[in-house]
Amino acid sequence: IQIDPETYEVGFKVIGNDKWNLECPNPKAMGICGSGMIDGIAELYRAGLIDKGGRQILSGGDGPFRRRGGHI
Repeated sequence: IQIDPETYEVGFKVIGNDKWNLECPNPKAMGICGSGMIDGIAELYRAGLIDKGGRQILSGGDGPFRRRGGHI
């Protein structure tokens, strides 16, 4: 898993395929493994979307999270 810290575009690879999802239009993902979860959380932190405690960093409507009807 990769998250671009400027655009927040998410990329991922499927086990058994060396290409990123953007290079392979329809990867057949069935779920996410434990190491993928850890990688994803690390990428959320690296991209500045969560803090070191794991809480979402909300950015007043201009960032990656926007409130709609009281929900993010």
